[in-house]
Amino acid sequence: MAEQYVRKVSPRGQVALPRPLLGSLGLKPGDRVEFIKTEEGWAVRRYRPEGAFAKYAGALKSRRVVQLDSRELLDELRGELPPGEGEEG
Repeated sequence: MAEQYVRKVSPRGQVALPRPLLGSLGLKPGDRVEFIKTEEGWAVRRYRPEGAFAKYAGALKSRRVVQLDSRELLDELRGELPPGEGEEG
């Protein structure tokens, strides 16, 4: 059976979201949500604006630790640094 929650709408049009829903959406106080009209009805999801840098989110996360100075980093990004050079460990 699907999970179902019933909430009362306040005089100001506010609704408190159930904790399990907050957790599954990854919401915390102050976050924004968006409501999307679908063929089946309405959907709610965490709002993530598509800003100029949104597509780069997480791009700097790496699985390896590399110690490079700024010149070595630029050379590696340009493809001018041999792989493995500048790594520690």
